[in-house]
Amino acid sequence: EPSREAPQILPDSNPVWEAVVDTRDGWMEGETEPRGELWMVWGVKGNDYMGRSKFEFQSPECNDGPCGEAVFDSSFDPSPPKMQKYLLEVCRKAARIEATT
Repeated sequence: EPSREAPQILPDSNPVWEAVVDTRDGWMEGETEPRGELWMVWGVKGNDYMGRSKFEFQSPECNDGPCGEAVFDSSFDPSPPKMQKYLLEVCRKAARIEATT
């Protein structure tokens, strides 16, 4: 059975493990230039992995891509003006976020 969690094969203090975590969780282009991406998604409840592990991907059974399908929230409705104002404000706030090191 495939793993259901990412394996940690080294201690937290190991320099190789620190590099793995930095690559996975964020990185710096330079000492003063933080770089990262923020993705905001609405209307999705989660993912149906169809009996597979979330770490199982790029397999022939999954057409060499991620396994599973997004599970959409049928109650999500972005059309009301109040919701549109809220989404716009969230995006504006996100655009002002500054990375800290």
